[in-house]
Amino acid sequence: MDKFFCAGIGTGKSHAGIVEDILCALMNPGGWGLIVAPTYDQALHVLLPRFLHWCELLDKAGYPLLKRFRWSQMRAELVCGGEVYFRSVQKVDNLLGFEFSWIHFDESETVANPERIWEALSGRCRQTANFRQMLGTSTPRGLRGVVGLFHRALSEHTSSEEMRRLRSRYAFIRATTLDNPHLPPDYVEGLRRTLSKRAWQQEVMAEILRPATAVFDEFSRARHSLHCKRTDWVGATYDLAYDAGDQWPHVLWIANSPSGRSVVFDELCEDGWTLDRLHAEIVSRCQRLGRPPEMIVCDRAVKREIQWAFETFPMSRTERMNTRQEQSVTEGIELVRNRLDPMMGDVQLMVADYMFDRPPRRGIVHCLQNYRYPQRIDGTLMPMPLKDNVHDHGIDALRMQQVKRYGEQYKLGRMVARYTGG
Repeated sequence: MDKFFCAGIGTGKSHAGIVEDILCALMNPGGWGLIVAPTYDQALHVLLPRFLHWCELLDKAGYPLLKRFRWSQMRAELVCGGEVYFRSVQKVDNLLGFEFSWIHFDESETVANPERIWEALSGRCRQTANFRQMLGTSTPRGLRGVVGLFHRALSEHTSSEEMRRLRSRYAFIRATTLDNPHLPPDYVEGLRRTLSKRAWQQEVMAEILRPATAVFDEFSRARHSLHCKRTDWVGATYDLAYDAGDQWPHVLWIANSPSGRSVVFDELCEDGWTLDRLHAEIVSRCQRLGRPPEMIVCDRAVKREIQWAFETFPMSRTERMNTRQEQSVTEGIELVRNRLDPMMGDVQLMVADYMFDRPPRRGIVHCLQNYRYPQRIDGTLMPMPLKDNVHDHGIDALRMQQVKRYGEQYKLGRMVARYTGG
């Protein structure tokens, strides 16, 4: 059987998956099992402790399951002669030639190309068994990945008999975060403050949303424009977001209020300018504002521009995207979306209303309106947005500034949500 547990964050899907693994080990004496996580740390610190916990409970009840655990190999030897392997998706290809009775793929939708990994694992779930099972557990990320595989399998049928046959092979279970009665009292409220409305539907209510090709379909002039004048920003504190493309640079001036609201109030995205002319214009606009930027966020790949920012604005804090978390495009996009459309409170990311009037071809307004996911021939969407050198550089600049300014707050909220709920 192919089984998928689609659940919101904090529902307890990893715990439920380990219970399924224990049952599969009991039902298949002498069989081999495989538990796969997106990272080695997840396998070691999230899944393995739960597995050992259930083994200890069985042992105390008089039904020992675990014989010994080989820490150097991340392999459990069972009393019945079976074995259980713990691996990350990076090491899945090393299992070529192995055969398993059952396999558990945890957090499948958080990895790149989950369909390929699922199909590779399915080909290794072929050991003789009393009950053979492929189990996936994850929060959905739209109609893609393993969720998309199950949807197609259960919807592409020609007769009621064929449908019954598919239902007997594929099991799809859905649960929301609100279904877990053991969560701390303020857990759900913390999620409301952290997530956007779309993220709430997807990550709390576990709804399988059909993704729109537009990345920021929440963005609109009616909701995200701030009535102001250019002169209103003279003397205000602001950040400079600088995506220094060789031919298509994009510079944003972004003001940040003490309440956490950001306003994009100026930009520079001219084509065909020399580097000297671009630098001179940036300096001139900053001088007209009466003060240097508080923070400058640069693309880490263009070191000459980072050095220029250091030398030109010595009183400013120059930052670059250093860690993998900060460099993650998908995490940055989700942070921007959460600030454009928060689940609770007012919009936290806005654009000055005069920038909506005749915006330049590569302007941030057009970027937010037209930044899109590429679409496959079958209608499904690619997980990474299209880099067309028109709408991506402005978004990169905005994303980098938002991550550097508010990323730690967002990251902390997500970590609390993911690990306190189990």
